[in-house]
Amino acid sequence: WMIIGCFVSINLFVGAIVDNFTRIKQESDGSATMTPEQQQWADAIRTATKNKAQKAPREPRWPPRKATFQIVTSTTFDRAVMVVIGLNVLGMALDYHKMEDDTLIYFFYTNGMMFFSYFYYAEAMLKIFALGCSYFEDGWCRFDFFLVCVSLLDQFAQEWLASILPIPPTVLRVLRVARVLRVLRLIKNLKGLRDLCL
Repeated sequence: WMIIGCFVSINLFVGAIVDNFTRIKQESDGSATMTPEQQQWADAIRTATKNKAQKAPREPRWPPRKATFQIVTSTTFDRAVMVVIGLNVLGMALDYHKMEDDTLIYFFYTNGMMFFSYFYYAEAMLKIFALGCSYFEDGWCRFDFFLVCVSLLDQFAQEWLASILPIPPTVLRVLRVARVLRVLRLIKNLKGLRDLCL
């Protein structure tokens, strides 16, 4: 009874709030007097004026770039990248205190993180080669490029950064955590999650 009663009361409470919110919203934006077709038309016009249309990248004519373009714009490539991002986040979640003491686990962990880093470098280079300047017109590509640059600095320029910046080298390891932000790329493919974020 406690479980069922709690769920029923919460559902009634949330339902009443959502119903009142919908009624007030319809009264405030004038949609209470519209038919469903008129409401749909008004929503389409509002969305079209609010969103900026993004120009799709043109397919290159040079055969190597054209083949790379077809690969990087395919849904299979996009899904493979999403799977790698998920595995990378899962691998980073497996890190624990004093992992360095377990040499075998630490070996697999560091090599796995190295694989993910090189995979992202290769993905960025392929996309820049295939898309050209239009790579930097897409917000998600710019986000990926920023994370790739952070990973490059973390991997290859740690000593140099430690010599210029007035912070200890251990703080620079925090840059690795930025790779977790790649999971945000999943938002663009999940419509329900994207609607919640907007």
